[in-house]
Amino acid sequence: ALGEMELKRLATIKKLKAGEYFERNTLLHLPNVLQNLAIISAETAAGYTDFTNHIQSNPYGYKINYQLFPAKMQGETAAKSIETALAKIFETESNYHAVILIRGGGSQFDLDCFNDYDLAVAMADFPIPIITGIGHQRDQTIVDMVAHTPLKTPTAVAEFVINSLMHFEQQVLSSYQHIIDKANDLINHQKKLLNQLTNRYRLATTNLMINQQNNLNNLGERIQRSTKNRLQTENERLQYLSKIIKLMDTEQTLKRGFSITQKNGVIITEASELKEKDLIETVFYKGKVKSVVKK
Repeated sequence: ALGEMELKRLATIKKLKAGEYFERNTLLHLPNVLQNLAIISAETAAGYTDFTNHIQSNPYGYKINYQLFPAKMQGETAAKSIETALAKIFETESNYHAVILIRGGGSQFDLDCFNDYDLAVAMADFPIPIITGIGHQRDQTIVDMVAHTPLKTPTAVAEFVINSLMHFEQQVLSSYQHIIDKANDLINHQKKLLNQLTNRYRLATTNLMINQQNNLNNLGERIQRSTKNRLQTENERLQYLSKIIKLMDTEQTLKRGFSITQKNGVIITEASELKEKDLIETVFYKGKVKSVVKK
């Protein structure tokens, strides 16, 4: 009987290879975070219990959503029952990140349902990734061959799901730290630039103040020199005018030999102002004389 099962299994594998079924589900993208899962298993199976206990007690406290689609896991109707579960999942397949097919192990006879050709085709063509954890220890079943990710046991599947979340969390934390580091680097760089600009501004301001002070000092010196020169010029001019005024003084004029002729106390500047017999007075530097005009 085992020989007949193996011959049938090899024939099924050959037929699936001819139809290029083995890589179809494998090529689907498996999300980095497996948080919403469709489970195909027998509700009372030990493997299902192991899986759920491991998921619920994960040490990281991750919340993982899963929904059971019950199916028979051994016997002549098991393959058809699993196909029916797949069809139900297909109706809402966008709600799930992956399908998980689990069973708690068994003999080669118990696992023979997982070598069914129609079941293998249904799994290969399914639109979302399928992960298996049937519990076999040696030979792979055909559904393992067509599945996206074949694992040994239900517990291994649970670990795989938890690790996906852990790795994603690590990536998020790493990215967060990377962002923090980059932000700190940018802040420090901007601080350096700001300090440089501040120092340049201070230096420029200091230089400007020094230049303006120098300009004010130069202007003050020019004003002082100009004022001094102007005062000197005006002083010389005053001295000159003083000399002129002094030269024009009456006493000085008389001293140089000039005289002043007056009539009734009025200075006579022209001869036409006098007439014959007018009494006039002539003032000299020293002394005065009176005369009578004769024409």
